[in-house]
Amino acid sequence: MTQAQLPEDLRTTTSIDPETIPFARLERDWGTTYMKLLRLSVPENSFTNIIRYPAGVTLATHLHTGTVDVYTFEGRWRYLEYDWEATAGSYAHEPAGTVHTLRIEEETLAMFIVNGGFVYFGPNGEFLRYQDAATTLKDCQAALARDGLELPAAVYEQD
Repeated sequence: MTQAQLPEDLRTTTSIDPETIPFARLERDWGTTYMKLLRLSVPENSFTNIIRYPAGVTLATHLHTGTVDVYTFEGRWRYLEYDWEATAGSYAHEPAGTVHTLRIEEETLAMFIVNGGFVYFGPNGEFLRYQDAATTLKDCQAALARDGLELPAAVYEQD
């Protein structure tokens, strides 16, 4: 019996205490949201965040170019196009190519694991904006800077 050769570890596993990461106050067309960016990779075009949404927020309809996994810590939200609601303890998986409109029914705290980008559309189907890891990093850093805060460097990878 031969022993398998494990490949050399080419990367470093990191750990960061989420309590050390401030919430960025993001002013969007659909309202103010608060994002705590836990991990972001520009090369992989992926990120993980915790978002606090106030009740009543409705995001613009958007297309996911990659998958999204969502765990809801507290609150209640839904997609206008589906007949289910997420509540505390709910998990949802969004396949690449889904198009939907997020509506926050109660103040919500949820974690999103995002791969790829979002294409946001206006009420008549017109293109509004594109959001991905690079633009999310830029938006978070700018929002934190406005409040005199900064994102810990351990959170993001740009190269």
